[in-house]
Amino acid sequence: LIPPTLNTLAPALKYIEKNYYDPRLDNATLAEQCRISEVYFRKIFKEDLGTSPQKYIIKLRLQKASVPHLQIYRE
Repeated sequence: LIPPTLNTLAPALKYIEKNYYDPRLDNATLAEQCRISEVYFRKIFKEDLGTSPQKYIIKLRLQKASVPHLQIYRE
């Protein structure tokens, strides 16, 4: 069952995927993408995804950074 608030977060998740490398990426920018308050954004993000937006971004950055190394190692 997909939480209805996940649809609310969809614009932010797409924005994160396209801009994860930007060091200025913050909760205010992401909340603006969803057209909701920053406080509400953080609340539903944590509830739906089980982690804070910033931890989610850090994890994504680490995953993206490790992919080229894995491809080189396999060759």
